Amino acid sequence: MKYSRPGTSDGQTVRISRTRIKWEHEECTHATASAFNWMSQKIKRVASRKIVLDMSACKYLNVSGLHSLIEWNNDLVRQGIDMRVSGLSPTVARIFRITKLEWLLADPV
Repeated sequence: MKYSRPGTSDGQTVRISRTRIKWEHEECTHATASAFNWMSQKIKRVASRKIVLDMSACKYLNVSGLHSLIEWNNDLVRQGIDMRVSGLSPTVARIFRITKLEWLLADPV
């Protein structure tokens, strides 16, 4: 299923299937991070207990986006859902390595 966040017209969408979420934003910042809260509501309806967040479209991740991603993961864990991240660009993958968040990766870089 493809969902667009309410109030957006700039292509800020995500694709959610039973086991995979496709992040279709080019960046993950404070401005786009509210999508994580919005996605939590959608995931409850369609997700299995294990999901992969495909961030191959994301070319830029800042501390606000990273914080929101970690908080979202914690929320999913409380719901009993194991989330992993895949498809990282070299720049975004480096941020995950520097911050010691490799444990979140579906496929090690």
